[in-house]
Amino acid sequence: MDETTKHKALLEEVLQPRNDYLGIEAIKPLLVQTIEHLASIGDDAWDLSALSALATAINKNTLNLTSQTGSGEKGIHSTNPIHGALFKLASSKVATEKLGERLTLLAHIINVAFKWRLDMRAAQNNPAFTEEDEKRLTPTTYRQNLESACKVVRRIEADGINLLTPLDRPTIKVSICCDAYHVDEYSQQKDKYIKELGRFLAYGLNRRQPRRGYQEKTEHNAQKRPSAQRQRLFDDDPDEHWEAAAASVLKLAPELNEDTESTQRTAGLSITEERPTVELIQSDQPVKTAPLCKRYFEPKASKFFKIKRHSCCRGVGNS
Repeated sequence: MDETTKHKALLEEVLQPRNDYLGIEAIKPLLVQTIEHLASIGDDAWDLSALSALATAINKNTLNLTSQTGSGEKGIHSTNPIHGALFKLASSKVATEKLGERLTLLAHIINVAFKWRLDMRAAQNNPAFTEEDEKRLTPTTYRQNLESACKVVRRIEADGINLLTPLDRPTIKVSICCDAYHVDEYSQQKDKYIKELGRFLAYGLNRRQPRRGYQEKTEHNAQKRPSAQRQRLFDDDPDEHWEAAAASVLKLAPELNEDTESTQRTAGLSITEERPTVELIQSDQPVKTAPLCKRYFEPKASKFFKIKRHSCCRGVGNS
């Protein structure tokens, strides 16, 4: 195998480029810096001298890399996220804050992605391996988490990067740093980005496993969903003046198909929060001119609007 073939094979492992090498001429300077950062933080999983030689070959244009006419940027951030991140940073019309740190962060992502793929290849070569053994070794888990991590490189603000510094240290240290951040509904976006990055690093380094069963399709999934529940408005408060709102609340069970649920779990989203909930109000009094057993449903906002409108009408009639 000649040097050019070796360099291109290594570039495939580093960049995971799209077939048309979108914007490769523009991203060369950033690509060289990223490879140099990778050579400084990499371990025995890489041939560090080969990485340095690759950076030199790209920098001196001894490795011929040219882009081809393709479909543009569309879709690259999901299919080739590392390539897409470099292209986005290189094509920015304004100076990118903390560019050097972003490239170092991307080098950590490349380092982890490479190790993750090595584990996946070893698993595929093991006849006894099944996806139920380790969820992290499924292509879907790898692809979606890599996309999220590269999104962090593109979008995280400068003060978010400051929380992770110094970045010129082993990847395991960066991963531990990310795990120190707690995210809840009041967290800022930068903290959420750090948790997304931390999830990718932890899965890739096999420090943490995705929750078992998060992609499994259960036969009795429908039975686990809560059924529609009826509750009268005054049941929560015994002192509530129920005659003013003589109605019952009917909460319909959230519906979420299994494929969507699997995708959201993979992306780290809360299934409970993502499920749409429908709440209806049923009047406890029959509709006029209708049989006594007949009831009608209407949204809560509409119910209170009618009450307000009727009260306004009574005021006008009395005047």
